Amino acid sequence: MVIAYFAPFSLYGYQNNHLQLRNLAVETLRGNVDFFQNYFLEESIMPEEQINILAQPNRYAGQESILALSMALNIDILVTFGGDQQSPSITTLHNSFSQGQSHQSIQYCMAQGWWWSL
Repeated sequence: MVIAYFAPFSLYGYQNNHLQLRNLAVETLRGNVDFFQNYFLEESIMPEEQINILAQPNRYAGQESILALSMALNIDILVTFGGDQQSPSITTLHNSFSQGQSHQSIQYCMAQGWWWSL
């Protein structure tokens, strides 16, 4: 759901480009199946079929799609989650793709009123 809610809003200020970004992620995944193969965890379904499933509307996208967008757009993507009653701590993950390698790190955390950078 990250693609549906965070990426379009942050890139464009609204969510109207959701489908464009999803298609860009899917095409990037299709063009780089060997690189992203380890991100597809469903062993009973081939990566190509998992990418076809991602191409359909109303499907959850995961880390593979975030990194595919980072690769295609040549940008870093920050994903923030938490901050509700079930998960009061807030965490921001920094996702980037540079020089042919993907990177993910926890950038900021806030718990019990304290922020820290890792």
